[in-house]
Amino acid sequence: MIAETRWIKAGDLARLLGLAEDEVTRYLPADLLDGLDYLSLDDAEAGAVRKRALRIVRDPKLTAAGPAMIGRWERGWGEILERVRRQGVSEASLAPQYFRHDVLRLGGRYIRANRTGFEPRLYAAMRAVLFADLFAGVDQVTEFGCGTGHNLLQLHRIFPNLRLTGCDWAAPSQELVGLIAASEDAQMIGVRFDMGILEGREDLQIGAGAGVMTVHALEQLGSRFEPFLDYLVAARPAVALHIEPIVELYDAADPFDAPAIAYHKKRGYLAGFLPALEARAAAGQIEILKSHRSGFGSTFHEAYSIVVWRAV
Repeated sequence: MIAETRWIKAGDLARLLGLAEDEVTRYLPADLLDGLDYLSLDDAEAGAVRKRALRIVRDPKLTAAGPAMIGRWERGWGEILERVRRQGVSEASLAPQYFRHDVLRLGGRYIRANRTGFEPRLYAAMRAVLFADLFAGVDQVTEFGCGTGHNLLQLHRIFPNLRLTGCDWAAPSQELVGLIAASEDAQMIGVRFDMGILEGREDLQIGAGAGVMTVHALEQLGSRFEPFLDYLVAARPAVALHIEPIVELYDAADPFDAPAIAYHKKRGYLAGFLPALEARAAAGQIEILKSHRSGFGSTFHEAYSIVVWRAV
């Protein structure tokens, strides 16, 4: 039986984001859903992917996240920096190297993208809606773990007058942010900042009522996020957006989620962050505006869960 081709439509994106469809269509650029067609894998194919995922988890070469990986990020962002120097600033030149999967997780099943670039394109559509929805009322946004600066480029193009700060522990990131700022004539600066030990906070000012965000960045902290979270809560942001792998949103009883949970734990990704936010909400320090599993991810796990909160 030949699998039926499906396309991501506005209603699908709304479900991914936990929003009403009219909220999505209000903010979504018309072309961002073009080319997002895919096939659902049948049971045999999905079983083979699940077995491969479990083999990957057992592979001793699979490294854990954390401070020991700083050299890898320095090299990786250094490669992107050289590419941007050659090609100039663009969404393509700033794209991180880790968007390489064609088999993805979507809505509780495995799918195969029909075209290259499916994951980063759908991710860009998700960001476009979230950014437009959440950051319209602030005049400053700081991204922690900004990497190549590709999120900041998109945010600047949505809100050209926003003051933007990109923080990252890897030195090439600051030069990348500077190149974006010069190319786009943007109010954007880069700051070297280590979320694990708060090194660099003396060079950073988060104004009252500002926006903050992390995208695939807190995952590197594992369970060592408490000092950074305390720092963020003390800054009293008007809105904080996190697009991260949130292990507590998986269903441990679901066989589809078992390989993702195992992969998440083997990599040492973020653990305890959502419960810590819930505890601060119960103490009256913050209000959680959204805690939503998108159901979208790469082959091995889902790094696109969405948590939004604000200071009270």
